[in-house]
Amino acid sequence: MVIAPKQEDIAAIPAKKRADYILQERMHFEPVIETPFGATKAEVRVMYVWLEQLHEVLTIIRMGRGLMMGGGPEQEHGVGGSVGGAVGG
Repeated sequence: MVIAPKQEDIAAIPAKKRADYILQERMHFEPVIETPFGATKAEVRVMYVWLEQLHEVLTIIRMGRGLMMGGGPEQEHGVGGSVGGAVGG
């Protein structure tokens, strides 16, 4: 995993291997949730699949203070996360 890749990092990926990579835009998360260890950021991600129409299949809720939401070596205290699901269609 490369956090904040530079244009030359992306260009160095051979064209035939680019389908094996996912490039995500980095979002800024504001630390607004107070915890005993300081302010924490939260993220909600929703995965959808398209069958005959769009369906929500998984929701991931993560909290963190570092560069990687939900964990990372710079985190002194775990902050947690959960998985949610949708009922119905």
